[in-house]
This record gives sequence, structure tokens and C-alpha cells, in this order.
Amino acid sequence: MDQSWHDVVDVSVVESPLNEAVFYDAVMNALQVPVLKEASINNDHFIQLALLDERKRLAVLSYISAIFSGGRLSGTLNEAQCCWSRYVGNISPNICNNTALLNYIDENILRRGGALYLNVSLMVIRRWSENIEGYWPRVKLLMNREIDVPEIALDIPHDTLDYIMACVMTMIEEKSEPAVKTCEEYSADNHTNDTVSSNT
Repeated sequence: MDQSWHDVVDVSVVESPLNEAVFYDAVMNALQVPVLKEASINNDHFIQLALLDERKRLAVLSYISAIFSGGRLSGTLNEAQCCWSRYVGNISPNICNNTALLNYIDENILRRGGALYLNVSLMVIRRWSENIEGYWPRVKLLMNREIDVPEIALDIPHDTLDYIMACVMTMIEEKSEPAVKTCEEYSADNHTNDTVSSNT
């Protein structure tokens, strides 16, 4: 602690993190350092993500990664959940044909192994939250770990990301798991729905 701090407050006051937090505004004001207030967040899904316990948070990250990797990186998901994620991901060409993300997975899947799903899901969350000031730093603090998330531009529309996050948040609150279907059965259902839609 340099002398300027000693001039403001005795060192004993700030030895405790709680005391430091209590006196933060006063200290910053005395040092003539502007105090920047965090922007408020009014997106329900952002708020919900922050309130999840560790198990559900990892489930969210697993679902996101599985959806955007075509099921290759499924984290903590079981087979039925992974197949549901592949089905959801295949609905949108913005997801299943995202070259930048798929290339990143191909280049890193052997080197990073099972932890790669965290990187992929956090890349998506960073893209999803880029218009919400202050959210990404909060996610990094929430994860409580060093996060290596490369600066790759993901060309995924925000309405698509909003839809995916709504699906994922709904899934983790469901008391029952997705119907136990194979990926082929999900694909067959999707083909049937497409046929019906084209005939109506």
C-alpha cells in the first residue's frame, strides 16, 4: 500500500475485504478516483444464469456446447440430452454451418480434450452478451477460474442465440429429461415435420 492510501485511511481498516468494500466509495472519493457504477441487467435469462447453482450452470454450458458442436462436445450430458442438443442445433444453419466455430473445435479437440466444451459454450455466451455492458466480466468471475476464450468472431444472429438460451434454460428446469430417442429418430421427426409443413 503506498503512502497516498495511508493518508486516507489507516491500514487496519482495509486489511479485511469486508471493511475495504464498506469504505471503497469513501476511499475512491478521497483519492479523487471516479467510481463507475455497474450497468443493471434486465434480461431474464442473464439474471437466471447468474443465480444457478454449480450443477445447473455446468448443465447449461454442456447444452450450449453440445448444440453448437453437433453433439461432439457434450460435457455432463447423457445420451438422450446430447441427441436433443444435436436436433436443436441442426434446426438452424446459423449453428450447424458455423465454420469459424467448427474449425476451432477441429483444431483443439485432441489437445484440450474434455474441457473444450467450456471454451465453446463461453464463446457463445460472450457473443450472446456482447451488447450487455459488464455481463461478460461477471461471467468470468462467476466461473471462478482462468478462462481461455479465444477472440473468434461468431456470425450468429442474436435472435438465434436468444432462442437457444431460452430452450436451454427451459430444459434445465424440466423435471423430466428429453424423450429417449436416438439422433436418427430426432432427424426423422424433423423430416416428417418439414414434409407436413410443405404440404400445408
